[in-house]
Amino acid sequence: MSETLKKIMKQIFKITIAMAIMVYSTNAMAQLKNSTHGKGTRLNVGLETGVPAGKFNTGIQPNSGGSVQADFNVVKRVLFVTANTGYNNFFTEKMPKGIFS
Repeated sequence: MSETLKKIMKQIFKITIAMAIMVYSTNAMAQLKNSTHGKGTRLNVGLETGVPAGKFNTGIQPNSGGSVQADFNVVKRVLFVTANTGYNNFFTEKMPKGIFS
């Protein structure tokens, strides 16, 4: 690799790191200033999907399900306790032998 190419790559790397630091610091400050979740409980509901992998993909189709998450405020805008629950359904006509053994 030529010296000129090495210098260019080092310069690009330095610029990329500087930009990443600037973006991260800007986003971190914006989260504190614009937060409206200081009081109460936050409730989140979500749909979930998945694709079976490994031994589990034999005879199993993609799955679907849902989840519920609640964030309970302990210290205003600083500390939350999270409770999470969910369900996934794996669609199959019959369970292949040896999956759980």
